[in-house]
Amino acid sequence: MWKTIAKYILKYRFMCLLALGAITVFMGYVGSNIQMGYDFAKVIPEDDPRYVQFLEFQKNFGEDGNVMALAIETDNLFQLKVFNDWFELGNRILKIDGVEDVFSVPHSFYLKKNKQEKRFEVTKLVTKPIATQAELDSIKNYFSQLSFYKNLLYNSEKGVTMMGVTFNKKKLDSKARLGIVDDINKEIAVFNEQNQNDVKKSGLPFMRTVNVNLISAELRLFVILALCLTALVLFILFRNFYAVVFPLLVVMIGVVWSLGIIVLLGYKISLLTGLIPSLIVVIGIPNCVYLINKYHSEFKKHGDKHLAVSHVIERIGYVTLFTNLTTATGFGVFYFTSSKILSEFGLVASLNIVSMFIISLISIPLIFSYLPKPSGKHTDHLEGKFFSMILTTFDNWSQHYRKAIYIVAGIVAAVAIYGLTMLKTTGFMFDDLPKDTKAYKDLAFFEETFNGVTPFEILIDTKKKGKATQLSTLRKIDAVQDSLKTFDIFSKPLSVVEGLKFANQSYFNGNPKYYRLPNSMEKNLIFSYLGNTNDNGRLLESFIDSNQQILRISVQMADIGAHRLEEYMAQIKAKVNSVLDPEKYDVSYTGTSLIVMQGNKFLINGLVNSVTLAFVVIAILMGFLFRSFRMLIISILPNMIPLLCTAGLMGFFSIPLKPSTVLIFSIAFGISIDDTIHFLAKYKQELFRHRWDIKKTVSVSLHETGHSMIYTSLILFFGFIVFTASDFNGTVNLGRLSSITLVIAMVTNLVLLPALLLSFKRFLDRKALKDEPLVRVFDEEVDIELEKLNLKKTEIK
Repeated sequence: MWKTIAKYILKYRFMCLLALGAITVFMGYVGSNIQMGYDFAKVIPEDDPRYVQFLEFQKNFGEDGNVMALAIETDNLFQLKVFNDWFELGNRILKIDGVEDVFSVPHSFYLKKNKQEKRFEVTKLVTKPIATQAELDSIKNYFSQLSFYKNLLYNSEKGVTMMGVTFNKKKLDSKARLGIVDDINKEIAVFNEQNQNDVKKSGLPFMRTVNVNLISAELRLFVILALCLTALVLFILFRNFYAVVFPLLVVMIGVVWSLGIIVLLGYKISLLTGLIPSLIVVIGIPNCVYLINKYHSEFKKHGDKHLAVSHVIERIGYVTLFTNLTTATGFGVFYFTSSKILSEFGLVASLNIVSMFIISLISIPLIFSYLPKPSGKHTDHLEGKFFSMILTTFDNWSQHYRKAIYIVAGIVAAVAIYGLTMLKTTGFMFDDLPKDTKAYKDLAFFEETFNGVTPFEILIDTKKKGKATQLSTLRKIDAVQDSLKTFDIFSKPLSVVEGLKFANQSYFNGNPKYYRLPNSMEKNLIFSYLGNTNDNGRLLESFIDSNQQILRISVQMADIGAHRLEEYMAQIKAKVNSVLDPEKYDVSYTGTSLIVMQGNKFLINGLVNSVTLAFVVIAILMGFLFRSFRMLIISILPNMIPLLCTAGLMGFFSIPLKPSTVLIFSIAFGISIDDTIHFLAKYKQELFRHRWDIKKTVSVSLHETGHSMIYTSLILFFGFIVFTASDFNGTVNLGRLSSITLVIAMVTNLVLLPALLLSFKRFLDRKALKDEPLVRVFDEEVDIELEKLNLKKTEIK
């Protein structure tokens, strides 16, 4: 089959290159329309009960994650200049297109009792800049009596005041959000300069914008760094202009295809798909290295460039196909998860890896068929003294010190397993942000002063229309809120109860002692006043449904992680159930923070299952390739130790198991197994040629494939290292751990794999290898005849 493929590729080489160029132009045109994803990544499946419940909540009560929080730390808020500047800041922000509301001390309101019309009038605390300090002092005295706002808009103990900026829902999940946040930042800069203050910023709209901006910047940064580092490594290894430029050209074509494929599939750039272009650079270069090394080694044997090019496609094509299939499998299994973001990543990555194989198999042989014959200095790298000395050392170890190799491997595995026992999971919303960034520090500031800014919602279904406004129900809700106040992870609870307390205080002329639920005699009076307010009854609609059956308690919470949240949830449910009889009330818990944290847990479970599936599928591919169970076991063992080492390092260095780090295992296994395939494919070829002499076969295979294995491992190491330049801790760990894993895999494939073949030679000679392999091993003397391709030898000199 591969002989036929090589024949047609060489015969129609110009048409192949022309077609490749045309597809690349098309992909470039399509890829120019690539878009960033601005909405929340859908981690939990849309039919998951928790997600369905969250959508139902949004339908009844609106968006809960559309408020950007601003805060200043000052004891001088009620000094004339600061107060007016804070007021004007809110007014300027309110004029920004996409901002629906601003809520702060100067923008707060009170309920003015209109006894004559028996209604409340929603009245703004301030309508224009304050003229005198005396007037402001009067406002301060009145505002301080409004208990509703304490620990909601200000924390008097720590001298902090907050401003909430509500975003339009449609613009929140679009590119317009970036412009809104940018405009807000400009207005904040003016305030900071006026008052020599530092406005703290947080809330989901802001944190999501920080993430998108970082992803967008890193998408370009990673591709540039990957290209530069791989170019440097290629030049050091090959010392050949052609061997540097054309592999880079090939992977750049792959990058263009990757962007086009993302757009054609209707996807957008996310935290995961944003990694794909740089991954294509890292993964595509090894294909080129194997093909170029094979071309140089074949040419050095006989000096016939045409024969060398045809042998590249025939003899390395099928091996490269299976190495790319195993790598694609490592990514592709994510497609079968229920998580949309993982499914998209798996599909795009696997399709691009297969595309990269096709691009490299066509372009590298054909480009070099047009280039001049390689000179002696171009093939000198095949006999590089340094790498040859390393390979000779490894060969000597595997031939004479196998017992020591197994002891060292056993000790390493045992230590790694011990580290594995210390591995922990996590599920924070924002823990990937560096701890030294202003965004993360501001988040910590809000958690310290207001106990967080991420929404947590409790829904109470009373199971009966009108029951939600019964005084007995309201008192129970008040008791639930009191229990929530005992948790230091929650901000001040808000519900219809707090609204009624505010109205009751207003009815009694603002007397703070009446900030309580109305009694049975007062209740109907208060509700009648509220029903006639000048806001058309919208004052409480955010906390109770139209049937007066479902109530909402809304709090903001700290980013405590999924593991701690589970512990807290058990306590919260116990306290709530002690107040609200589960047989009479249906209580559910939702909100953006809960969905995201539960989504991270769901994501980790899905990834673990995917990694397991990847191991199984790759094992099946290996068994299918070599048709031997013993060879399958021997091929898997050297690639399990690197993964154990990675897990052990994560345990020892307290690197948590989370979506970005779980990816490492599937990616690294899919890539590291490539070296095993190349080695064993060469081993099987040489075994027939050396008349079943296992020792000689292992030695020859090690020296002939070892250079390419070292080259590709070095390139992969430096390729993944570029991810350490990320501002996301998860991506940094992905780069570090993947690089370490692949280097360890190189060593185990060059030392442990040959040792295993030699130790079990009695089981692996004719018994294990008597069956014909999946792809026939070509005889060195059987080649494509130049004349049959209708090519003149002078055409490809």
